[in-house]
Order: sequence, then structure tokens, then C-alpha cells
Amino acid sequence: MKSILALIILLLTTACSSMFENSKLLPNRSYQSNQSTIKTAISKNKEDVIKQSHTIVNNINKNTYKTLNIATHEIYDLMVDDTLIIITEISEEINIISYQGVVKVNYHYYKIDNN
Repeated sequence: MKSILALIILLLTTACSSMFENSKLLPNRSYQSNQSTIKTAISKNKEDVIKQSHTIVNNINKNTYKTLNIATHEIYDLMVDDTLIIITEISEEINIISYQGVVKVNYHYYKIDNN
């Protein structure tokens, strides 16, 4: 029993020390936060615009880097903080209203500094 406990302690110590060694190899990094705005197509149907906006939000949650058009080689730990959907009314002619969805995305990440 004592030898098993000693072996476990030795393995944990080795694992922890290798973690600390690897942390020295991590590049310098800086915290960045940003906001992106994504617009839907303009439509006369408000329900379609609402659906398009929610589809954009779902795509952000599934494939954040691609939807926000962010290069993956420069950043890591990208996290979406929040999203906001705004439906705007557009009127270019009297009594004719069109709609456009605006999705605002707040996010943060760490950028690798190559200095």
C-alpha cells in the first residue's frame, strides 16, 4: 500500500513539473477584446430577418473563427462573451417598410506576440 502511494506521489510530481516546464515554452500573449457586427440581407418579411439573425448566432456558436472571419494562426482561446440581435426598419418609399437584422458579437481572445 505504501509503495502504491509513493508511486502515485512520484507520478503526480513528475506530471506537475513537466507542466511547469511546458508553460515556459508558451509564447508571449496579450488579451484582446473586440466587437463584430454582422448584417442580414434586407427583406420585406420581418420573420425571415429574425430567422436569419438567429441562424447567424447559431453559426457563431458552432464555428466562431469562420463566422467572425478571424485567422486562427494568430490567436487562441477565443470566447464569445455575448450576442445581441437588433432588427432595424428601413423605409426607402412611403408606406413600404423593409427589415434588416444586425447581430452584434462581443468576444475576447489571446493574441500571440512574436516580439
